[in-house]
Amino acid sequence: MKTLFLSLFTLATSVLAWGQKIEFGIGTYAAMYRGDLIQDYGSASSFSAYSNYMVSNLGYGGSLHLKNNFDNQKAIRFGLTYGHLSGADSRSMSGKNGDSRKVRNLSFFTDILEFSAMYDYNFRPFGIDKYEYRFTPYVVGGLALFHFNPKTEYKGKVYELQPLNTEGQNLIKYPNKNSYALTTLAIPLGAGLRFALTDHLRMDLEFNYRFTTTDYLDDVSGTYADNPTMKSNYGEVSAALADRRLEKGLAPLDEGTARGSSKYRDGYIMMGLHFRYTIINNACAAFRKFMKKLIVILLLFPVFNSFSQVKQLYEIGFTQGSSEYQGDLKPQVSFGGYQNFTEIWGKKVISPYFGLKAGISRATLSGSDANSNQPWQERRNLSFDNVATRVSFSTEFHFRAYKPQVMGARFTPYLNLGIALVGHSPTAVFQNTDVVLRDQGTEGQYFLRSGSLKPYSKVTFAVPIQGGIKAHLGGPWALAMEVGVTHTLTDYLDDVSSAYPGRKNFEIEKQKGAIKYSDRSAEIGQAEFVAGKQRGVGNFNDAYYHAGLTLIYSISTGTCAAFQR
Repeated sequence: MKTLFLSLFTLATSVLAWGQKIEFGIGTYAAMYRGDLIQDYGSASSFSAYSNYMVSNLGYGGSLHLKNNFDNQKAIRFGLTYGHLSGADSRSMSGKNGDSRKVRNLSFFTDILEFSAMYDYNFRPFGIDKYEYRFTPYVVGGLALFHFNPKTEYKGKVYELQPLNTEGQNLIKYPNKNSYALTTLAIPLGAGLRFALTDHLRMDLEFNYRFTTTDYLDDVSGTYADNPTMKSNYGEVSAALADRRLEKGLAPLDEGTARGSSKYRDGYIMMGLHFRYTIINNACAAFRKFMKKLIVILLLFPVFNSFSQVKQLYEIGFTQGSSEYQGDLKPQVSFGGYQNFTEIWGKKVISPYFGLKAGISRATLSGSDANSNQPWQERRNLSFDNVATRVSFSTEFHFRAYKPQVMGARFTPYLNLGIALVGHSPTAVFQNTDVVLRDQGTEGQYFLRSGSLKPYSKVTFAVPIQGGIKAHLGGPWALAMEVGVTHTLTDYLDDVSSAYPGRKNFEIEKQKGAIKYSDRSAEIGQAEFVAGKQRGVGNFNDAYYHAGLTLIYSISTGTCAAFQR
């Protein structure tokens, strides 16, 4: 029975695969950013001047993509794209608003890494058969997820702009200015001309515009912050890159003056050539329809019979990997240093697609301003160590019918989403002694006066999200590669969130000894921060990530041996 089913299933899938037309390819692009540091055609004195200006702002890019043709007009295309974009006021055309832009003197560059899924439509039946055209116009559109990180050069050194908070983000003075995300969505829309060069080789000439959901590709969107406040909270470099008129010997602009325009989101253009190779040709359409029906029946067959084959199935797993904290002392995740992550879990398998999971994990976390390349963080000089113990309950979804011992998929991507409790207690080393930071009330949590902060809890709720790929090794064993993030509901994994209470207030509250844990700038020869100065960012809760390998063991309570023969 099992051998017969396997033979039929292999035949059906082989023919169906032959019936699809799969193409893989590469692309090369001229790239261009559109945003606050780019002038439009109306600012040009002539078409020639505008052409030269656009050429000066060209970037570059490339892509890998996979295309699945449903027929000779409709297809879906997946792509992984890299691009390099830049913009600078110094390139502005003279006249109209060009001179004021040159005085503004802002600039940036960024790399783009994008994953996209797009629907592809040919206006004419395209191919090499008798009744198909070897040339057609086409359109594409879809959804993309991309990562960017604007940077600039200042005094011979490259700085990442987002951590510098150049428009006053995260200052208590500006509660509506928050840090922008470096990973976000875009909507790609494009059109082009498609050519069949040979029986297997295709070429596209394409123009594609990405409508993004961010106005910070260039780190420019809103208004100028108060420059002295920027300098006192974030340091000289942050203040200098917030208002680069200072490099021209001009006074800083007033707080609230327009730095950019938040009316329109930024975007970027990809113009170039695709070359694709067709690796599977079309089969007879009528026979394809028959085989599709057959494969549906064959896929349903093991599902209906699985209830008689496996009564109950459980999994237990052990995950070992690396963890990484993200918060006030480390705004960006890098997995630069090894921090241990361990998890033990059990799962009840409900179906080949779905399961219920419970686990307990331990993640070591740490952060230090001394490891930052941002001057204002180096001056702050805070650090912490923590151990996050997480008890989680979640659901697991398989993207394929994972049932390797009963003719199902032997590997599958999966996604895990749930709820958790996280226990933690941040510490720091002070004069070779570990100090429990919560007990010190470093942001005035133990002040007796009305309106003071309350001590934060050592236990918090969290939302764990995990995903990966699992593969059957043989027998009851499987192996998974996994990455995940735990979004906590606290901003105190690192004991940093709000403002400095100030030495005077600690003395008034008869907690003079705690100031040395609250403000550690004096240890590196810096002046102490006065009360109310920014210590952390209270607008975002802390999180931690992990990546690792999971060894999985399956336990079945009983099988129907006769069916397996």
